[in-house]
Amino acid sequence: MNKLQILAVLALVLASLVEPYQMGSSDYIRTLLIVSLCYVVLIAIQVGCPLQFNTPNSKRFESPITPAAYAFSVWGIIFMLEAASVVITLVPGCESWSRPIFMRVGKLMAATWLAEASWTTIQYLQQQLRPGRELAIGFWAAALALVLGHVLVSLALREGVLELQAVMERGKPSALDEQLMAAQQAHSGKTLSVEEEAARVLGQSGQEGAISSWGVAGACVLYIFPLALNAGWMGLATCLGIMQVCAVHGLSYLSMVTPGLCLMVLAACTLGAQPWCAVPPMPFTFKTHLPHLMAHLSYKLVLAWGLLGIRQAGRPKQVHDLALVLLLALPAIGAAGITIKVWLGNRLGWLAPRSTGYQAAPSFETAK
Repeated sequence: MNKLQILAVLALVLASLVEPYQMGSSDYIRTLLIVSLCYVVLIAIQVGCPLQFNTPNSKRFESPITPAAYAFSVWGIIFMLEAASVVITLVPGCESWSRPIFMRVGKLMAATWLAEASWTTIQYLQQQLRPGRELAIGFWAAALALVLGHVLVSLALREGVLELQAVMERGKPSALDEQLMAAQQAHSGKTLSVEEEAARVLGQSGQEGAISSWGVAGACVLYIFPLALNAGWMGLATCLGIMQVCAVHGLSYLSMVTPGLCLMVLAACTLGAQPWCAVPPMPFTFKTHLPHLMAHLSYKLVLAWGLLGIRQAGRPKQVHDLALVLLLALPAIGAAGITIKVWLGNRLGWLAPRSTGYQAAPSFETAK
């Protein structure tokens, strides 16, 4: 994936140079430049430039729950889709739904990339020391970078889901709009379809139409899916980083495998999939709930991918069996996590409808 990632970097750099002379507000241009620069830094470090990070020494810090090498190919998918989420904001016809999401998650994505690049750099510097001479503060710094990256990408996922929900509700008539439609139909004596009347009222109030189903699918694939994969994989990496810190202070890896993996899976299935994201306050349809379903399922998918990689990495039998049990139990644990989300949301008010900034249509007298 390295060549494809380098091409993505060149596309982002070209976009950052061309866009300011064509279209876009100053805030959008500033965010685009920041995100493009951070992505270039991330990819440059990940592919080993200017430092040679991809060396055999990278295996020095393996633990019993380090996945097989093939499992790390998920980074290629994550980075490519995150690059595409930036490029799509330049495509005519897509900016109406892509730019609001990009403006809300762009800087969080950039901060996440810097945290991931910092973690890689710290690991490289640790590898330059002689075996047994690694600094404990280096492991602490790497773990903190992982925790920070996980928090940032989780916040980006949350904001992306909420902003996409806001974009979908932007063209939805409010209760006042529906009353206005009924009054205008009664006053004019004309029989208009709900869609025609809604389009006319929304046009009078200056509101944009609702995002199409293709737009929702594109936003989920380019924003929600890679952010959820990144958050889930960073959760696994954070668990590994914390185990490294504990190992430095005298705990054996095998003694931490069972509690570490179990806590990671439980946390990911209950808290990691953003329980504080409000459930859409509209009737259930596949389109309106797709962002939330994508966030939940993608998070569980990458976690299952990691467990499969751990199981096939030739680890001790204890790790092999535990990874298999958790992999088989993951659907049930995930369903329990969603149940907990809904229960806690109802108790703590997380499921209250979120204001999306929708402006009501003018009154009947004004419209007339």
